[in-house]
Amino acid sequence: MVGIATVSCLLFAYVGRGLVPPVPAVMDDGAVGHGRPGQYECLPSKKREIRADRLALLRCGSIVSEPGGLKSSIRHVWRRGRKTIITTKPVRLDGCAKNLLVSHLADAMKAADKTLPADMTGKWTCTVQTEGGMLLGRVHFKVVDAPTHAEPDAANTREKLPAKPDKAATADAGL
Repeated sequence: MVGIATVSCLLFAYVGRGLVPPVPAVMDDGAVGHGRPGQYECLPSKKREIRADRLALLRCGSIVSEPGGLKSSIRHVWRRGRKTIITTKPVRLDGCAKNLLVSHLADAMKAADKTLPADMTGKWTCTVQTEGGMLLGRVHFKVVDAPTHAEPDAANTREKLPAKPDKAATADAGL
């Protein structure tokens, strides 16, 4: 009797596996940052606030996993507040993990013949979703005004190191 029950359960599991929906894709990590792709790292550093004067090469990176490898078509939806600015198809970067996908806001806007909002300040998100609209994850960040005062030059604020002692002077001093 136990043998029949075991065989029945195994048969049901084998036949019934087609009825179970697949495990969906998931966003393992995501970040928004700026800089050239791969200039410093594959996934941009996680910025929570970005100054409005430093939005050049603004990019969103997402690491997406799916059982058996990434098969779903992924989209990055850039939003300012609740308004969708643009939806992009992120790309893989050479030399980076296969499941890392990156999109660049300015490039996408240019390709779509759109212009960025004049005032970029405010709350933004880069929403990662499948082509069918299934939410995988969301990266939040805020664009803040650039400071109105001039920041001190880093080279001028460092302590000046003493000059290297002259070899002749150290020899005369008995050093």
